[in-house]
Amino acid sequence: MEQQERNRPSGWWYLLGALLAAAGVAVFVVLRISSTDPDFRLVLPGSKQIELDKGEYTLFYEHKSVFGETTFSTDATVPGIRFFVMAPDQSGIKLTVLSVNEKYKFKGREGYSVVRFTVDSPGTYTVGGGYPDRPPGAVFVFALGKSSSGSVVLAVISIVGGVGTSAVLVAVTFMMRRPGRRIRDPGPGL
Repeated sequence: MEQQERNRPSGWWYLLGALLAAAGVAVFVVLRISSTDPDFRLVLPGSKQIELDKGEYTLFYEHKSVFGETTFSTDATVPGIRFFVMAPDQSGIKLTVLSVNEKYKFKGREGYSVVRFTVDSPGTYTVGGGYPDRPPGAVFVFALGKSSSGSVVLAVISIVGGVGTSAVLVAVTFMMRRPGRRIRDPGPGL
């Protein structure tokens, strides 16, 4: 009986499991917020020239925002806008409409991803859009951010690793702490 109590893990292992799960979730949240904080914002209809580096970019519809001195709170459903991105040589950049929307909500801003595009070389690009079916005066805020798939992968690894490791640790601790658990005697030579 004394041998069984000595081999029984401490209840502190449950706390460690909870801390690992919390750490995994916290790292996930921090990485997701930092990767969805769009760098540039623009009011559409209209266009804006923006210096872009090579890489993948995402355009977000920001339905709650403070831009300049104006507070925006518009319908959460993206309006029927037609976007365009023009390269420095005035050629059009292919836009991909996203089937899964990445959402964010922080610093009084709330939005979600709408389209993504890739820039092959750095330069001054024109980003804009218009509303063929909206009356004049209807304006909406959009934000543009560089996509960072590396941090997305790290975010997923952190949550799966933290929560997964926590689950295994808690399950093993529970199994080893069960009343009546039999401990095999390793024998006299060990």
